[in-house]
Amino acid sequence: MAKNLPKRQASGAGYRAHLTQTIKKATNIATKEDPLTDSDITSLKRIVDQLARKRSILEELDEKIVGMIEDPKELEKDIKEEIDETAAQISNAIEHFQSYKIVSK
Repeated sequence: MAKNLPKRQASGAGYRAHLTQTIKKATNIATKEDPLTDSDITSLKRIVDQLARKRSILEELDEKIVGMIEDPKELEKDIKEEIDETAAQISNAIEHFQSYKIVSK
């Protein structure tokens, strides 16, 4: 069982690295100076869905890893917090965009 630990940790690290890139992409879209386009909103919605799926996968991996390590505090919680913060920022950007479109009409 312990021999699978490095594999699972590497898998988790891979997901975390991909999530970090996805979060940066979302932040760049959501914080750009120009008004968001419909395409931006579609991208942000897709990113929110992707973040939710990856967060679930990370939680499952973390649960498996917890059973294999002596100190569960070793698990990285930062990325999950960053996912939550980014999802909230994206939601705010979408709401702002939608209210801007309503006012503009």
